[in-house]
Amino acid sequence: MITNIDDLEMQNIAAERPEIVFRLIKAYEQWFDDVSHTRPDNYTPPRIHIGTVHENPVVLTRLNWRSRGNWISDESNGY
Repeated sequence: MITNIDDLEMQNIAAERPEIVFRLIKAYEQWFDDVSHTRPDNYTPPRIHIGTVHENPVVLTRLNWRSRGNWISDESNGY
């Protein structure tokens, strides 16, 4: 049920409420700083350890394949 005029967020009112935009940007930046410091090299894919007791059997999917090129191409090399 729609209760407010713009519940569907069809109009951009950012210019009318810059204080809210600023507050949301600052909150997002603080959150991103917090979650982006979880590993020393945060933006590299995590290593996949095969044979761990925590996941037995290990399940690998196409998403676990790290490609050096266009991963749809026949010439791509995963490793």
